[in-house]
Formats: sequence, structure tokens, C-alpha cells
Amino acid sequence: MYHTNKVINVKQGDNNQLSCTLRGDDGTPIDLSQIQISSQIRDSCSRLCGEMLININNAQQGAFFIAIPPHIGRGIYYSDVQFAENGVIRHSDIFKIIVKETITYAHAHHC
Repeated sequence: MYHTNKVINVKQGDNNQLSCTLRGDDGTPIDLSQIQISSQIRDSCSRLCGEMLININNAQQGAFFIAIPPHIGRGIYYSDVQFAENGVIRHSDIFKIIVKETITYAHAHHC
């Protein structure tokens, strides 16, 4: 089991995309041009559930999006983000992702 106080709540099936910026200790953005970013989503038993989807939208400003894979169902999951550059690997803090059910669907069926 992972321990964290960082929690992200999302709805199952929504287009859940987190806007992120990699910053140095002084708060300035870090250029992502030479950095490989990866992230996995795991359940509370540490089983791999999928790869998070990464999209760099402004490398020079350290800006990227991270998204939960669409096949992830209701439940509690954990993730972090790995940054690799020239053999040096760093990780973000672990964060919890709570995927909640939805009630309204695009093509509703009536009782």
C-alpha cells in the first residue's frame, strides 16, 4: 500500500487530463526537450494497471499533460511521474487517483 496526502478525484470515462509543469528547486520551469517522461498507474496491491498518457505541450516551459488511460475503471489507484535525462532518473511524489462512477451517459437507456 502506498501512502500519500495528494489525491486526485476523477469520474470514470471522462477525459481526465492533468496539466503539469516541471520546475527546479528555485521554481523556474525546466526545459523538457532532453527529458523522457513516463508514468504508470497501479492499484493498491502494486499491480500495474496501465501506462499514463503523456503529452508535452510546451517543452521549453516544462509544460506537459498527463492522462489516465481510458480503460481504467472505478477504484483507487496510485501513480507518480518519472523524469529521465542522461542516465539520471528522478520521480515526483506519489499521488492517489480515485476514479468514481458516473450516472449520466451519452446514450442513455431508459428503464
